Amino acid sequence: MTLAFAAVALVGLAMVGVGSSFVVGFLRRSRRDATRPPPLRRADVGAAWTQRAVLGALLVTLGFFLAVLGSLLVFTRSVG
Repeated sequence: MTLAFAAVALVGLAMVGVGSSFVVGFLRRSRRDATRPPPLRRADVGAAWTQRAVLGALLVTLGFFLAVLGSLLVFTRSVG
């Protein structure tokens, strides 16, 4: 059963990594052209990139929760 808990923790860490890449991609795309004023740079990103960044933030949140939960379950199974 401990292996299943470790898998939950690994899936959580993978979700954090994928979500972080979505958010970082959005930030890189929105700040690509430093010569344009900030409102134009942000407006050029588009709805799809914004939705992808929100999905990334949700993945990071859920992944962090799963990673902590899996780690705690592994720890309690190994101690008890």
